[in-house]
Amino acid sequence: MGPGGAYDPGAGTGWNAHPFNPRNNVNYDESVLPPATSVCETPFCSTIPSRRHIRPVLDLQKRYVDHLLAIASEYPHILISIANESRAHLDWSRFWAEYTRQRVPSGMMIGEMPSTNRKDGGGECEHDFSPLTLCTDRRYDYVDIAQGVSGHEFRSPRDQALGGGRRILEYRRAMAEAGTRRPLVVSKDYTRGPDGGDMALWGRFVGGAATGRFHRLAGNHPASISQFQHEAIGRLGRFIAQVPFWRMHPEPGLVTELPSGAGANVLAEPNGHCVVQLIGGTSADKLVLDMPSGAWAIRWIDPATGRELARSAATSDAAGLKLTIPGEYEHRIIHLDKKP
Repeated sequence: MGPGGAYDPGAGTGWNAHPFNPRNNVNYDESVLPPATSVCETPFCSTIPSRRHIRPVLDLQKRYVDHLLAIASEYPHILISIANESRAHLDWSRFWAEYTRQRVPSGMMIGEMPSTNRKDGGGECEHDFSPLTLCTDRRYDYVDIAQGVSGHEFRSPRDQALGGGRRILEYRRAMAEAGTRRPLVVSKDYTRGPDGGDMALWGRFVGGAATGRFHRLAGNHPASISQFQHEAIGRLGRFIAQVPFWRMHPEPGLVTELPSGAGANVLAEPNGHCVVQLIGGTSADKLVLDMPSGAWAIRWIDPATGRELARSAATSDAAGLKLTIPGEYEHRIIHLDKKP
């Protein structure tokens, strides 16, 4: 529903071709619902009682949602997304979240993904319509934070992994304070090929998101990109199966010393498994972690191949757990497991 009614752009697409556009149906005319729209102001998203309360259109919107929910109700464990990259206002999302809640069976999860192009993760059209607001709102069971951590905001794969990790931690801390813990979903990453896809994907897991997924391929992507995505998801999945991720939380503060110019995400349980995503650093550089005292088994992994680069043992004491970085890799995964 972008400028001139075309989103995605095109005379025969988007709002211009939408059946709710008054020019495309016989249920109401332009005096009821104006056909004009823009990126952030669309009459279609102002039909609810707290806005313009356009009853003829709202009644049809409800019938449409009721029809979708009737189909979905035959299946268990459905994730319902109120919108995809919504540029509507927060009232609109909350209205439909509450409306949907009253009509779905238990087991279904209701979530939302606002669009954002703000450097603070705020909504593109309304600042409060952001992942930070949604994750503390009890109307939602999960929050799709894809637009708040994507390449649209953080650009390089390194910044997506590290900056996205910091933002995920911000969301999780807000939920902990509000008592509204729920999954943070990343339904699409636009860095989706071998030129950074592994770094972004592992950043979601080690950063503390509940899910990670590459965005669908565009028309100019070769089949090899799809093959990469299958293999990348497989490598991450095989690793995840080795750690008790359900007991692990983001703990970047465990890193007390990093090589110059390097960055890290950390996912750890209180006194056991720890996973570090290390970006940067060269061979023989030092990394120090504030781990519980005792002996630790260390594995260094290349996420681009899933291959183990090195294996060793180390002891943590009052000075921390000191590690020497092996090999010349820009991106490494470290798996630490405390010995009995």
